[in-house]
Amino acid sequence: MDVIYFNNQDNWEDLESLDIPIWHLSYYRKLELKSEVDVRLILVITPWAIKRNFVNYSTFVNYLYWNNGQDLQELDSKVENNTWTNKDFYDSVITRYQKTMCFNCDSAWDTLVIDDGNYFRNRGLETIKFRQSIIKSCPQCRASLRQSVVKIF
Repeated sequence: MDVIYFNNQDNWEDLESLDIPIWHLSYYRKLELKSEVDVRLILVITPWAIKRNFVNYSTFVNYLYWNNGQDLQELDSKVENNTWTNKDFYDSVITRYQKTMCFNCDSAWDTLVIDDGNYFRNRGLETIKFRQSIIKSCPQCRASLRQSVVKIF
């Protein structure tokens, strides 16, 4: 899996110019997330798109989310200078945007959720990411949202 990392200074509006077909770009790209201090946009390019060398929608918009207050400006500099390490991303989790509905009170929320399968080559890492994440409840009624919601905005 290849990942393209975008800091909050990069142009999220012009992803079409990359000439990469991106799965449901218009739905999953949320420009308002650019101002969040704990979120960074990433494009995930799956191995089957590269291995087979054909054009399809095997590139996905995802978001890295940190819940530990890490200084992402510092990380952005490390990524730009290619001095980052795996440790810099240890406390992040790969998420995707979705509108989440509370089945208890019918409220709808813009959320970031953890998807099963984001760590498909390393199930142990997936377990670690789920365990270090704080799963959110509905802000309105405190009921379970029945999904692995890590951020509500």
